[in-house]
Amino acid sequence: QILVVEDEPSPFVLSEVLRASYDVAVAASAQAAMALLQCERCDVVLADLELGDGQPSGRRLLEIGEHTSE
Repeated sequence: QILVVEDEPSPFVLSEVLRASYDVAVAASAQAAMALLQCERCDVVLADLELGDGQPSGRRLLEIGEHTSE
């Protein structure tokens, strides 16, 4: 499963393209992504490295994902 994390609407086009071949989950915020990573295993995370509004960075999401996939 691929997780796309982006707080801007334009990259959601990417998720639509990926859905043609992959199982894709989309999160519009870091908080939504963290909740999803607690419940599901994602093989790939495509995250904006600088999410706005004081949200945890994409780098932090990757750290969380590494711990939940063990």
